[in-house]
Amino acid sequence: MKRGLVAAAGESAPVYAARLERMRARVREAGAVAALVYGDVYRSDDIAHLTNLCIYWNEGVLAVPAEGPPAFLAKLSARVHPWMRRTSVLEDLRASQKLAQLIASYLDELGAGPVALVDEDWWPADLVADVRAATPDRATLALVDAIREGRLVPDERDLADLRRAGEIVAGALAAAKDAEGAVTERIAALEFAARGAGARDVLVHAHSLGDGALALELTVQYANVWASAARTFGGSESADAGLQAARAALVAGSSPLQIARAAGEVELALVHHCDLGSAGDYRPATDVGRSLAGGEVVAVTVRSDGAVAGDTFHISAAGALPLTAAAEVTA
Repeated sequence: MKRGLVAAAGESAPVYAARLERMRARVREAGAVAALVYGDVYRSDDIAHLTNLCIYWNEGVLAVPAEGPPAFLAKLSARVHPWMRRTSVLEDLRASQKLAQLIASYLDELGAGPVALVDEDWWPADLVADVRAATPDRATLALVDAIREGRLVPDERDLADLRRAGEIVAGALAAAKDAEGAVTERIAALEFAARGAGARDVLVHAHSLGDGALALELTVQYANVWASAARTFGGSESADAGLQAARAALVAGSSPLQIARAAGEVELALVHHCDLGSAGDYRPATDVGRSLAGGEVVAVTVRSDGAVAGDTFHISAAGALPLTAAAEVTA
């Protein structure tokens, strides 16, 4: 369950309106009456990108019609609808424990025509089957990466939030380094710093290396974006050289495989910022060989002899700029 700061769309509402209109254009291009985007607490960033809605628990489907406003159809109780309206750009919110039937009823209002499932391979199989059973006369189309591809190079709104997320990560890791006591005290200091600076979600992996040495990997959500970094305190610095070599190779036109080779004899993970919320579990398999583009933001983590090193980088004309290297964070 997400339990951190959720800010209203506010002055960014026109940004979400433009993103929704681009999605409607994709729906019309596909010849569908609407696109359905599945989301749950583990994978809801596409929905947040379009609407600023935080799915903090349970699951739901965002319906984006070819024309008109979107609707959020969910198992969440209707008692949360006032909060959702205040924090997102959504007005049409519907709730039912019978989600497939709720979707079918909504589609009936739109009239005849196919419906597009965005990234169907990542939907729960039983929900897809139930939706098809509830809409036997309606064809379904596939839209793959229809939202994610527009997030690969962040717009000004997301890039500003990514910079802030990077500052929060850096400040939280600094707090952990400065904390005294056992691993639990360091993690408590880390989470206190991140939450106090506005993090919505905080994911921590800690690895004790013995003799007081500690490897920490931290991923933070701020607003609707994520940043990640890793540090080793008091142990081997063997991962640092690999990270620096990877950074030098992190340029527009390079691929994750090329960057891994440049890092040398270390274990390297490269995860796009779009996929950090689910630790890369939902990224397309084709990403391994895809060349990176200028403007993209990726997290690189290197592991070697138990030590870790990592940062989130913005691939710019000036090189790979670390977003998670700031020394401290102010609330």
